[in-house]
Amino acid sequence: DWFSNFTITNGTSALTDGGKRDRLVWAGDMSISLETAIVSTYDLPSLRNSLEALLVLQNADGRFPYASHPFPDQESFTYHLHTLINAGNYYRYSGDHSWLITYWARLKNGVDWALGSVDSTGLAFVSSSASSDWLRGGMGGHVGEPLALL
Repeated sequence: DWFSNFTITNGTSALTDGGKRDRLVWAGDMSISLETAIVSTYDLPSLRNSLEALLVLQNADGRFPYASHPFPDQESFTYHLHTLINAGNYYRYSGDHSWLITYWARLKNGVDWALGSVDSTGLAFVSSSASSDWLRGGMGGHVGEPLALL
């Protein structure tokens, strides 16, 4: 039902997952493309626009979305963490302090949401219902990937 003609950011450019795919901002993909953009073009506006497309979709509980609009909201613990990591990297490379101040409360809420998954073992417990993290059933619990990201 989507013809790839949706405005995904409020800016003029964005980092997406590719012209022949769904052309959305995906935080996991952005973890690679952000670094690539920094060393090749230093395209800070596209990085900022892409991050903001995710940050403005934050849920009331602090969770960031799996992908930008118009993708339907679903939980992904790993992509949530990638959003936080990408925000940190954007600030590290840009030094854009005013941007950081603008989104600081959202970022703190995002960290709080992620830390809310830490159980009595001291490790994050990710529910298997977050299939967007694994794309296969039966996963979840104290899994290496989200633990490393957290």
